[in-house]
Amino acid sequence: MVPPGLHLMTWSAGHDHRTCMFLLLSQGEVVVHRWDASLESFSEAASVGDGSISEEEKERYASGFRNFEFDSQTAPYDMEGDGVAWTRLTRYVTESCLKKATIDPGTHSWRRP
Repeated sequence: MVPPGLHLMTWSAGHDHRTCMFLLLSQGEVVVHRWDASLESFSEAASVGDGSISEEEKERYASGFRNFEFDSQTAPYDMEGDGVAWTRLTRYVTESCLKKATIDPGTHSWRRP
């Protein structure tokens, strides 16, 4: 599980850039994203059926998450080292602060490594 607050999710599809997205999570919130191979990116509205992940599917994933069904296949969140440092650095970054910087949570950004 990831603690509430601001998180930066990064990924690379093997090209010459990385993509990142800020997630601002509240206590108990479960966010479901799906990998969209055509975009080489994560999306809450990936190319699935009518173009979105159904509420039923989101609830199934949320239920599995709350029942720790994915823990055996994921690494633990570092609650003592870098996780503490990140929390200290970001505790004052609110959704309002991100919007002032013209970065809405969920906005994808790209950078070259």
